[in-house]
Formats: sequence, C-alpha cells, structure tokens
Amino acid sequence: YEKFFRTSSPKIAEQLGIVYTPIEIVDFILNNDVDVVRNKLGTIVENTTKTATSVLNTYIPLAMINQLYQTMPELKKVVAEIKKDELNQPWTSPNEMFITDVQNTPWYNLSLGYKEQVKTLNIFDAKLVSKKQEYGLKELEKYQNKDGGFAWIVGGKSSIYITLQVLDGFARASYFGVKAPTQIVKKALAYLDKEYKNFTFDKVDEGNLYLATQALHFAYVLSAFDKTLLVNSTRDNVQKVANFADKFGDALPPIADVYGAVVWHRLGDQTKAQRYLKQLFVDSTKSEVSGTSFMKESRSWQIENDNIALQSKALLAVLEIAPNSNEIDGLVKWLLMNKKANLWGSTEQASMAVKSLLEVM
Repeated sequence: YEKFFRTSSPKIAEQLGIVYTPIEIVDFILNNDVDVVRNKLGTIVENTTKTATSVLNTYIPLAMINQLYQTMPELKKVVAEIKKDELNQPWTSPNEMFITDVQNTPWYNLSLGYKEQVKTLNIFDAKLVSKKQEYGLKELEKYQNKDGGFAWIVGGKSSIYITLQVLDGFARASYFGVKAPTQIVKKALAYLDKEYKNFTFDKVDEGNLYLATQALHFAYVLSAFDKTLLVNSTRDNVQKVANFADKFGDALPPIADVYGAVVWHRLGDQTKAQRYLKQLFVDSTKSEVSGTSFMKESRSWQIENDNIALQSKALLAVLEIAPNSNEIDGLVKWLLMNKKANLWGSTEQASMAVKSLLEVM
C-alpha cells in the first residue's frame, strides 16, 4: 500500500504522509454495518405528501409484492424470518482502539446508532403489505371524481393526464397478475372516452404535436386493457388516434414513437410498429460504457420529456414488440448506469425503472 502511493504520488506522500485504515478496522466496520444494511432492505418510503400519483406509486409496488406472496407462499415464509429493527444499534467491540479509530472515518455518526427518520413500510411483513395495499386502493378512490376522472388532489378538477397515469399503473401491475379494480377502471375509461370525443383529430401541424403525443398516450394506455373493461367506442378511438398521429411522420418526439410502436403492435400492424421503433432509435446515442440514450426533445412538454420514463417505456415497448432485439442490452445498461451515477430521482421514476427491469428478468 505504502509502496504504491510513494511511487504513484511521491510529492503528496512526502507532504502529507500516508494514512490508511488497517484491515482489522475495515472488518469491524463491515461487520457492524450488517444491521444497517438489513434494516434498509425491503422497505418502501411512505409518502407524506398526498397526491394521486404518490398514492398510486405506493399502491402499485405493494400490489405486485402481495401478488408474489399469494403465488409463492414459500417466499412469504423466507422473508418472515428476516428480522428488522427501526433502531440501528450503536457499534460495540471489546477492543476500544477500534471504537476510537472509527471516529476518524466517515462512519463515525453511523457507529453511534440512530433511529430511521423517514417513515417506511416493511415489505417483508406479508400481512402488513396486504393491509396497506387494501388501504392504498381506498385512498386512491378518493381522488376519482363522479365523472370518473382522477384529480391531482382530493376534490380537484379531473385531469386527463392524471387519469392516464393511474390507468397506466393498473395496466402495468396487471402484467404481474394483479387484477385491476374493475369499477374504478370502467369509470376512468368512460371519462377518457367522453373527453376524447371533444378533440378534433384533423389539424396536422407543429402546434398540434402535443395533442398527438397525448392522444397516443391515451391509445397506449387503453389498448393495454381487456376488451371486457372497455366502453363500446374505445377501440375505435384507439384506431382513430393512431391514424391521426401517423400523419406527423418523424416529427413526433421519442416518447410518442414509443407509444405509437406499441399501439400499432396491439392493433396488429407489425410493419407500422417496427417503423415507429426504428424511428425511435434513429437519433439515439449509443455508448459501450453508458448504453443507449435519447436526447431531450425541445418540442415536447416537460412531463413527456422525462429521461427515466422514456427509457423505461422504450424498454417495455421493445420487450413487447421485439423481445429478442439487440437494443435491449443498451437500454438496460443506461438505466443501471443512471442509477449508479445519478440516482433515479422520484418514486415514480424509480418505480417505472424497476418495472421495466423486472420485465427483462
């Protein structure tokens, strides 16, 4: 160790000397850190800010985990044996030198012991997961208005975008065996069906790009549901929206290409589905280190210009349309590198990234 630093950085070594943590101290830190790691595993942070999407992003993973416990009872038994404690105990050692030496390391505050300040849910507790899932659905219902649309806050105005987000979450969870709440979904679909009848899909120009993107999002979400849940004119609306968006050609932002590829795939036109996928990757950047990424789209509304959401949905689209595609590895690599270097950001972003990676697995 000393030889390496005296050779690589002779001036710094001469000026400052060489200080390193003895192996015994490293072992002491690692052994005491086990409790901290165990207590961090298997937790979901409970959102203190209540909005429709924050409630949704807690409910969906709980529903998916509960479904795992129902279908894999052995898993429920195994995780029940993992003991966790809200209090991370102070580190102890019969060798007082170890305790003293830790004071000169970044782990000193951790070694004093502490109680978690953030309220979390222990997902290793199967009964708690089931109870919280049921509670979460009841909470989510509070955000649905009489017209079937969902509002950002309880009692707020129904929003097409928030309603699409909720239905998108239900659709994704259904891929993991979670049954969508029929009455809630039917009311939301009826609301969207009514709202989209007010749109005129005939004007094709630069100013209508957002409408095309939002309309494709509408078709993307609706086409994920079983026919028994859809109102009569919904399937016709999906086709109508797809035809409208198709007129914009390569002017659509990347997220719209994702939606378009999936919609045409579900409508049975694989040629158009592949065309949209190809269009998506035309302007992508590919790197051996960081994987495949997409540039920010200046013409897209910021909510539809979220890199994590775009990468996650692009990955899901490729898996659905072309599960053997060479593009999958690049998209996975970017998500994992982004987690390592920048974190995934919000709960919603992390939830989407994890869902897409689960699909890969």
